[in-house]
Amino acid sequence: MYVLYAGIYQLYSLDTHVREEISDWNLGRVYGLKCSVNGPELYFMKKKNGICKIAPCSNRQADVSFIFKSADQAFQVVTGQISVADAYSRHAFALAGDIGHAMSFARVVDRAEFYLFPGIITRRILKKQAKRQIPMLYLYLRIAAGILTGDYRPEL
Repeated sequence: MYVLYAGIYQLYSLDTHVREEISDWNLGRVYGLKCSVNGPELYFMKKKNGICKIAPCSNRQADVSFIFKSADQAFQVVTGQISVADAYSRHAFALAGDIGHAMSFARVVDRAEFYLFPGIITRRILKKQAKRQIPMLYLYLRIAAGILTGDYRPEL
């Protein structure tokens, strides 16, 4: 989930599809991914110029949450074994929040996976194969640089 967030964070500034999708989100909207009840979780919020990772806290509810029923099912999605759409059809996660906002988030995840995984995987899990606007290696280098500089630490 960490690399998925890093990919989305970097693609906001590098890919027009991701930037346009995220730009339509309301400021302050919180998205969450959670792996089962006590598993790892990721929360991030739309801010003025992109997204920021936020720490999970019990007093703040995510506007849209994907709660995977098991860590194994979440692992299959974030490693490109199955698509978000397949996970949905298999009832691998519960969705809390507006379905339209969730679909927007799913499009961003699909685009991030398109960059993060090689073509042999994306042809199997994604319905649509658009052209990449940047080379995959460049994204990997940006993600690595962001890890080194601490870009993906929670802000709130």
